[in-house]
Amino acid sequence: LMRLSESKAQGDIALPVSLVKGAPVVTVEVAGRHMSLLLDLAAAVSLLPEPAVHGSDLQGRNLTFHPLVGSFHTQHYTAEICVGGECRLFRVGLLPEALDEQLALDGIEGVLGVDLLQHFGLSLNLGQKVIKLGRRSMAVTRRRKLPPLARQAM
Repeated sequence: LMRLSESKAQGDIALPVSLVKGAPVVTVEVAGRHMSLLLDLAAAVSLLPEPAVHGSDLQGRNLTFHPLVGSFHTQHYTAEICVGGECRLFRVGLLPEALDEQLALDGIEGVLGVDLLQHFGLSLNLGQKVIKLGRRSMAVTRRRKLPPLARQAM
Protein backbone atom coordinates (compact mmCIF):
# COMPACT_ATOMS: atom_id res chain seq x y z
CA LEU A 1 0.00 0.00 0.00
CA MET A 2 1.43 3.36 -1.01
CA ARG A 3 -0.03 6.71 0.01
CA LEU A 4 1.36 9.95 -1.39
CA SER A 5 0.63 13.05 0.60
CA GLU A 6 1.63 16.70 0.65
CA SER A 7 1.42 16.77 4.44
CA LYS A 8 4.58 16.83 6.55
CA ALA A 9 6.20 13.52 7.37
CA GLN A 10 7.48 12.84 10.88
CA GLY A 11 11.20 13.62 11.22
CA ASP A 12 11.41 15.24 7.80
CA ILE A 13 14.45 14.95 5.59
CA ALA A 14 13.97 17.52 2.82
CA LEU A 15 15.18 16.31 -0.55
CA PRO A 16 15.09 18.85 -3.40
CA VAL A 17 13.45 17.64 -6.60
CA SER A 18 14.11 18.79 -10.12
CA LEU A 19 11.62 17.99 -12.83
CA VAL A 20 12.99 16.52 -16.06
CA LYS A 21 10.28 16.23 -18.71
CA GLY A 22 7.77 16.32 -15.83
CA ALA A 23 9.41 13.41 -13.97
CA PRO A 24 10.93 13.88 -10.48
CA VAL A 25 14.74 13.60 -10.26
CA VAL A 26 16.62 13.61 -6.95
CA THR A 27 20.30 13.70 -6.06
CA VAL A 28 21.58 11.08 -3.63
CA GLU A 29 25.01 9.79 -2.69
CA VAL A 30 26.07 6.33 -3.86
CA ALA A 31 29.54 5.00 -3.09
CA GLY A 32 30.71 8.49 -2.13
CA ARG A 33 29.50 10.04 -5.41
CA HIS A 34 26.50 12.32 -5.97
CA MET A 35 24.14 10.88 -8.56
CA SER A 36 20.97 12.18 -10.23
CA LEU A 37 18.33 9.46 -10.06
CA LEU A 38 14.83 9.32 -11.47
CA LEU A 39 12.38 8.80 -8.60
CA ASP A 40 10.23 6.05 -10.05
CA LEU A 41 7.66 4.64 -7.65
CA ALA A 42 6.60 2.13 -10.31
CA ALA A 43 10.08 0.57 -10.25
CA ALA A 44 10.24 -2.29 -7.73
CA VAL A 45 13.98 -1.91 -7.21
CA SER A 46 16.50 0.90 -7.63
CA LEU A 47 18.73 0.57 -10.69
CA LEU A 48 22.31 1.85 -10.83
CA PRO A 49 25.09 1.77 -13.42
CA GLU A 50 27.80 -0.85 -12.93
CA PRO A 51 30.51 1.57 -11.64
CA ALA A 52 28.20 2.57 -8.76
CA VAL A 53 27.98 -1.01 -7.47
CA HIS A 54 31.58 -2.00 -8.16
CA GLY A 55 32.87 -3.83 -5.09
CA SER A 56 29.35 -4.35 -3.66
CA ASP A 57 28.05 -7.74 -2.57
CA LEU A 58 26.35 -9.70 -5.36
CA GLN A 59 22.98 -11.01 -4.12
CA GLY A 60 21.80 -12.90 -7.20
CA ARG A 61 20.02 -12.39 -10.48
CA ASN A 62 16.33 -11.60 -10.91
CA LEU A 63 13.77 -10.72 -13.52
CA THR A 64 12.56 -7.14 -13.13
CA PHE A 65 10.61 -4.60 -15.18
CA HIS A 66 10.81 -0.94 -16.11
CA PRO A 67 8.15 0.75 -18.29
CA LEU A 68 10.75 2.27 -20.64
CA VAL A 69 12.44 -1.06 -21.52
CA GLY A 70 10.05 -3.82 -20.44
CA SER A 71 11.18 -6.98 -18.61
CA PHE A 72 14.85 -7.78 -18.21
CA HIS A 73 17.17 -9.89 -16.06
CA THR A 74 19.56 -8.02 -13.81
CA GLN A 75 22.13 -8.86 -11.19
CA HIS A 76 21.23 -7.56 -7.73
CA TYR A 77 23.73 -6.07 -5.30
CA THR A 78 23.69 -4.52 -1.86
CA ALA A 79 24.78 -0.89 -2.06
CA GLU A 80 24.85 1.94 0.45
CA ILE A 81 22.75 4.93 -0.62
CA CYS A 82 22.82 8.16 1.39
CA VAL A 83 19.67 10.27 1.35
CA GLY A 84 19.52 13.51 3.31
CA GLY A 85 22.58 12.56 5.34
CA GLU A 86 21.28 9.11 6.33
CA CYS A 87 22.93 6.12 4.73
CA ARG A 88 21.18 2.77 4.40
CA LEU A 89 21.78 -0.46 2.56
CA PHE A 90 19.56 -0.98 -0.47
CA ARG A 91 19.18 -3.94 -2.76
CA VAL A 92 19.88 -2.51 -6.22
CA GLY A 93 19.89 -3.90 -9.73
CA LEU A 94 22.21 -3.08 -12.58
CA LEU A 95 20.81 -0.47 -14.93
CA PRO A 96 20.24 -2.11 -18.32
CA GLU A 97 22.08 -0.51 -21.23
CA ALA A 98 18.89 0.41 -23.12
CA LEU A 99 17.50 2.28 -20.09
CA ASP A 100 20.89 3.86 -19.33
CA GLU A 101 21.02 5.28 -22.85
CA GLN A 102 17.52 6.78 -22.58
CA LEU A 103 18.12 8.34 -19.14
CA ALA A 104 21.59 9.64 -20.05
CA LEU A 105 20.04 11.88 -22.71
CA ASP A 106 18.59 13.94 -19.82
CA GLY A 107 21.62 13.66 -17.50
CA ILE A 108 19.95 11.02 -15.30
CA GLU A 109 22.26 8.29 -14.00
CA GLY A 110 19.85 5.70 -12.59
CA VAL A 111 16.50 4.94 -10.99
CA LEU A 112 15.50 5.27 -7.34
CA GLY A 113 12.65 2.80 -6.95
CA VAL A 114 9.82 2.08 -4.54
CA ASP A 115 12.30 0.23 -2.29
CA LEU A 116 13.04 3.70 -0.89
CA LEU A 117 9.72 3.42 0.97
CA GLN A 118 10.99 0.43 2.97
CA HIS A 119 13.38 2.83 4.69
CA PHE A 120 11.49 6.14 4.68
CA GLY A 121 7.97 7.50 4.74
CA LEU A 122 7.31 9.81 1.78
CA SER A 123 5.62 13.16 1.34
CA LEU A 124 5.81 14.51 -2.22
CA ASN A 125 5.14 18.12 -3.17
CA LEU A 126 5.99 18.72 -6.81
CA GLY A 127 4.60 22.28 -6.65
CA GLN A 128 7.33 23.22 -4.16
CA LYS A 129 9.79 20.80 -5.81
CA VAL A 130 10.54 18.93 -2.61
CA ILE A 131 10.24 15.41 -1.31
CA LYS A 132 10.09 15.02 2.44
CA LEU A 133 11.22 11.69 3.77
CA GLY A 134 10.14 10.58 7.22
CA ARG A 135 12.67 8.60 9.22
CA ARG A 136 11.61 5.09 10.17
CA SER A 137 13.06 2.82 12.80
CA MET A 138 15.09 0.86 10.24
CA ALA A 139 18.80 0.58 11.02
CA VAL A 140 20.95 3.38 9.67
CA THR A 141 24.34 2.18 8.45
CA ARG A 142 25.84 5.59 9.16
CA ARG A 143 24.98 9.28 9.41
CA ARG A 144 26.87 11.92 7.50
CA LYS A 145 27.37 15.46 8.72
CA LEU A 146 25.33 17.73 6.51
CA PRO A 147 26.74 21.02 5.25
CA PRO A 148 24.99 24.09 6.75
CA LEU A 149 22.78 24.71 3.67
CA ALA A 150 21.43 21.15 3.67
CA ARG A 151 20.57 21.41 7.38
CA GLN A 152 18.66 24.65 6.71
CA ALA A 153 16.53 22.94 4.03
CA MET A 154 15.31 20.41 6.60
